[in-house]
Parts: sequence; structure tokens; C-alpha cells
Amino acid sequence: MKKAKILALFTFIFILSLTLISPVLGTQKKRSKGKSKGTANIGATIFDRECTACHAKGDNSIENEKTLKLDALKKFGFNSADDVKKRVMEGAGVMPAFKDSLKPAEIDAVSKYVWDKAQKGWK
Repeated sequence: MKKAKILALFTFIFILSLTLISPVLGTQKKRSKGKSKGTANIGATIFDRECTACHAKGDNSIENEKTLKLDALKKFGFNSADDVKKRVMEGAGVMPAFKDSLKPAEIDAVSKYVWDKAQKGWK
């Protein structure tokens, strides 16, 4: 009789632990699926976190003429995502360099995001 109670208690605890752990594991899977949607999501997240203070919607709150709009980018010698990447890495003027604070893949992602948004008129 005592063994049956212990077995029942063990079974109850096991089922309870599965019930509590399953939602947590499900949440982690959902998060990883969101991250795996690609470079655009990573780039947008990094842009929102690191760049929006000065470059909201592709504008420039510090130097008004140096926006991230396609015509301004081209005017100042940015003709590809690689040109944007170089600026993100090295910085210039009041813009800080991000080569020490962002991973190479993050720099790639945010550079491609900025170039893609510029191509689409920041829509």
C-alpha cells in the first residue's frame, strides 16, 4: 500500500512538472522561430535598439541633410549595403563606431536593413 502511494505521488509530480515545463519550452521555440525569420528581423531589432535615437524613419536628428534616405545616401557616397556597413563599423563624425559593440553578423544585418529600407523609401 505504501509503495502504491509513493508511485502515485511520483506520477503526480512527474505529470505536474511536464505541465509546468511544456509552456516554457513552447515559448522558447516560438522565440527561436522569430529569430530564424532572417536578417531583416535581426537588422530591424538592432536598428530600433541602436540607431533610432538619431535615425528614426531614416531621418537624421543630428545632421538633417545626412539622412538614410536613398538620395542622401548616394549624395554622400553610399552606393550599397557594404558602404553602409563600413560606416556602421567605423563610425564618422558624431556617429559612433559599432565594430566593438556589435557582432559581425549584427553589423551585416543592420547594414542590409538600412539599405533595403532606403530602397523602399523607409516604408
